[in-house]
Amino acid sequence: SFSQERLWFIHEFGQSKAYHIPGVIELNEIPDLKILNESINFLIARHESLRTCFYKNKGEVYQRVLDKLEIKVAEYDLTDLESIEKKARKERLLEDLVEQPFDLQDGPLIRVMMIKTGSEEAVLGYCMHHIILDGWSLKIFSEEMNEVSGQLKNGEKPYLPELPIQYIDYAVWQHEYYTEDMIANDLEHWKNHLEGYEKLAFPTDFRRPEILSGAGSRVIKLLDKDVVNKARQVSMDNEATSFAGLMSCVYALLYNYSGQRDICAGTPVANRNNINTEGLNGIFVNTLINRVQIDPTNTLLDLLKSVQEELIRNQEYQEIPF
Repeated sequence: SFSQERLWFIHEFGQSKAYHIPGVIELNEIPDLKILNESINFLIARHESLRTCFYKNKGEVYQRVLDKLEIKVAEYDLTDLESIEKKARKERLLEDLVEQPFDLQDGPLIRVMMIKTGSEEAVLGYCMHHIILDGWSLKIFSEEMNEVSGQLKNGEKPYLPELPIQYIDYAVWQHEYYTEDMIANDLEHWKNHLEGYEKLAFPTDFRRPEILSGAGSRVIKLLDKDVVNKARQVSMDNEATSFAGLMSCVYALLYNYSGQRDICAGTPVANRNNINTEGLNGIFVNTLINRVQIDPTNTLLDLLKSVQEELIRNQEYQEIPF
């Protein structure tokens, strides 16, 4: 698919680790490894995307669906270690889980580990490559995992309704449908929309490294419930979404720090417009570039209206891959 081609391109430039999708689940019980392994492999057999590899031929990248793929959950027992050593060992194991490169050509592109930290405590860690699934897919995987493991615990044979299509069907359809003639109008929109844009001169504490390392962090700040409710109400009163309200604040912040009035910001879009893709594991997500002109004489509500209109307008052209 277009999205897979994009991630392969990034992989070729050595930045693939930035697209590892990790997760950690703290458990208050020790899971049955037999059920855990069987549940995961049931889903791998169900979703072709989870057993897909990639190869290059004459400059073009292709996906190859393995007939069968089974993985085994790696198990580590740290119950006998002292608390400080246990914490350090657990963190090293989880870091290795995320940092270890994936082999996109031979796979698998999913790995799972279970770390036993106490008699009734464990940590379940997983890492998958973004080229085989997206954030929407994680929700599907989690829900189906709970369903299948529950069936197995009850001694039942695992069952889920048959999928209407597989991801490779979507990829083939995408290339057949979106010919150059078909997407010419959409491409023209984005060319005109982004023409003349200047890079955001956002001041940073440190110079950007010449070679992208991927080393970063995130800051989590909890907002007061009353503030959140008021912000939502302001958006609703102005016929805008809460997302548009938050993005308006982002644009105002970027303008405040950069002084630039012409600002582009990328936002993800699910890109699952066909009902047959709603329950499918795979990468459909795309990025929309929303360009907003800041007028310092306007109010924040004027900015909110502009942002809402921009978000809606670009939804019509979400199929073009970025």
